[in-house]
Amino acid sequence: MTARLRAAKPNDNKQKREGSELSTTRFDHELDTSGLKCPMPVVKARKEVRTLEPGQILKVVSTDRGSVKDFQGWAKLDKKVELLAQETESTNGSEIYVHFLQLVDPAAASAGG
Repeated sequence: MTARLRAAKPNDNKQKREGSELSTTRFDHELDTSGLKCPMPVVKARKEVRTLEPGQILKVVSTDRGSVKDFQGWAKLDKKVELLAQETESTNGSEIYVHFLQLVDPAAASAGG
């Protein structure tokens, strides 16, 4: 199974699944890693984050429960990436894990530490 990437469309950030509204967190790109197991969601996200401009946000969708801690660990180690939010959605009896990552401006990152 391969990851799917799509650029966000204006007003495309509000979606509904099973009658519940998903986050309204703004994002610039979306990466669907559904079906991939550890460490692939982080590997694919790390590759995709390198294509972002500073300040842009990547939304990663995963079905791997372990991705929650994997993304937390990656964000602690990589000072160029900030984990803005994580959410768990229930869809058709399955859990979907959503991660919002932002590429940090290198000037801001070096000024802070």
